[in-house]
Amino acid sequence: MLRRVYAVICEWEERLARFLLTATLAVILFAAFTRYIGHPIAWGMEFATFLFAWAVFLAADAAFRHDRHPSVDLFVNLLPEKVRLGVKLFNYALILIFLAVLAYHGSTLTWTTRFRTYSGIPGFSYAWPTLSVPVGCVLLSITTILKARETWQALRGAGGCEAPGDGGDQA
Repeated sequence: MLRRVYAVICEWEERLARFLLTATLAVILFAAFTRYIGHPIAWGMEFATFLFAWAVFLAADAAFRHDRHPSVDLFVNLLPEKVRLGVKLFNYALILIFLAVLAYHGSTLTWTTRFRTYSGIPGFSYAWPTLSVPVGCVLLSITTILKARETWQALRGAGGCEAPGDGGDQA
């Protein structure tokens, strides 16, 4: 049941990230067009910034979940499987520490900017785009914990059954 709920949340997160990125582009194009015809809109860039902030964190989580972030693993791939998995766990621990610090500072920043408003959008607080940082960090932390759990299970299951020179399914 929990897996199905998480799968639905992930699907909607990806849809929302795509929508927000598309909306960001649409707002920027609309603002450029209105500026070109001599009637610029005051809220265009500020609203695009808000949309983009949320799109970045949601898309980062989706990309991380699907292993779409670039990685340099040239030397790590030369290591035995257990060591590779250990390095992966260490990296996940570093990521979690970074996300915790970022979530803390993002929450603090969200709180301190709650009364500051955009000049082009009266009544729209800076806290809304800033809130994307702690929310995004929580989502990324969940993904990191799930990946670390999966790696830990693989590490526990990885025995010394590997044939000498067998580096996995490398070409």
